[in-house]
Amino acid sequence: MSSRVPLGRTEAPRRAASTMRGTLISFFSVLGLALPTFIYFKRQNDAKAREMYAQTRIKTGAMSQMSSGEKI
Repeated sequence: MSSRVPLGRTEAPRRAASTMRGTLISFFSVLGLALPTFIYFKRQNDAKAREMYAQTRIKTGAMSQMSSGEKI
């Protein structure tokens, strides 16, 4: 076992490099930048998913048979 050497008079106790206020400011600034980007790409992906779903719906079912001229 190693024993810890007591601090000398010249060595000051270490403090946290950041404060809670600084951490919260950083967190909300990153959130403020990331959230609009996330919403933009989510809407873009949702629109693509709706378009793909609409295309697959047309290819399957009775409507596709009617559009291709097949008799049901």
